[in-house]
Amino acid sequence: MTKDQSTPNLHSKIVILYGGFTCRSGGAYNHSVALSAALNSLGHSSKIFTLDALPFALKFIPHIVFSTSYLLYPPASFVLKGLAVSILFRIYFFFSGTSFDAIVFEDLYIAWQSKLPFIIIVHALWSDNLESYPLNVRHAAKLKNYEARLLSFYSQKCFTVSNEYSCFLSNEHFPALAVNALPVIPLGLDIKYISSFSNPQSQLCHPFSMVFTGLFCERKNLFFLLDIYRYLRSVDSRFELTLIGDGPLLPSLTSYALQHSLPLTLPGRLSGSQLYSRIAAHAIFLTASTKESFSFSLLEAKILGLSTYAHSSLEVPSEFIDFPVSSWDVSDWANAVLLSICSTTPKRVDFDRYSSKQMALSTLAAANVI
Repeated sequence: MTKDQSTPNLHSKIVILYGGFTCRSGGAYNHSVALSAALNSLGHSSKIFTLDALPFALKFIPHIVFSTSYLLYPPASFVLKGLAVSILFRIYFFFSGTSFDAIVFEDLYIAWQSKLPFIIIVHALWSDNLESYPLNVRHAAKLKNYEARLLSFYSQKCFTVSNEYSCFLSNEHFPALAVNALPVIPLGLDIKYISSFSNPQSQLCHPFSMVFTGLFCERKNLFFLLDIYRYLRSVDSRFELTLIGDGPLLPSLTSYALQHSLPLTLPGRLSGSQLYSRIAAHAIFLTASTKESFSFSLLEAKILGLSTYAHSSLEVPSEFIDFPVSSWDVSDWANAVLLSICSTTPKRVDFDRYSSKQMALSTLAAANVI
């Protein structure tokens, strides 16, 4: 049973709830891992709970709820899936006797009104990420209404991950729904640890080496990225590309590379020292993603000293993108790389602002744990 108290101990037990499986995780789960490590280093006790923690008979219920309700009424399916996750977590905690002092929800949809201190991290909203779910205009508007009501209900508990995304939601995404700008807790990483893998000598020796890290899904726009790579190779065959990660598009990406005789390095999904060592061996970080609200990948690349290229419309801290491109024309992206390949003027980043320790301290303060 959870403790019924409003003021946790100095050294608190904090649960971080992620409503998915670790095998299909992205930025929100990476935030969970970084936050948990930082909280533990500050003397607190934190644990991440995912759907993997649930009994086998229960862990797939949210996806069954989603699939069924999506067929009947798509706008409600996203909220109903989150509600199912929320109920299952509460049942699990009740019967397992898990005790804790505060909760970090990694998703708006799985939150509940707890008597304990809690905070909701809005990494993104479904209505802003419908690439794989083609809702019609009426259904998309209905989903926005659902989300606006949730944001209003939890208005004192919701935080997002960048000023750019907060402004986008209030000024562009919800202009007619009177959604206030969300306060921001920037995501953070272990800057000192990651920077220890920087390899400026390799970057100087391999100025044409490019890398991307992330989930191979529609939102990452990876076929457009390969088109850029084809263009660059047609100009200079010294260009090479590594795609680090995995996902549903992997077979199609492999086929595309074979069809167009593109040398492509695919080391799979990496983490920790293997990931940072591999990224640091490249000079250019290139992402053609169409939607991001923060981007751990861009921050990691900046920490490791790579030049970064991305679309200017991404709602990420502007200092993460050394060379923003404002169009979706392949030649514009290729020319941006070609014209700046030997540039030594990357944008400066205040990395202290994006440290995992600062993220943890801001999270504790926002949840009234300190």
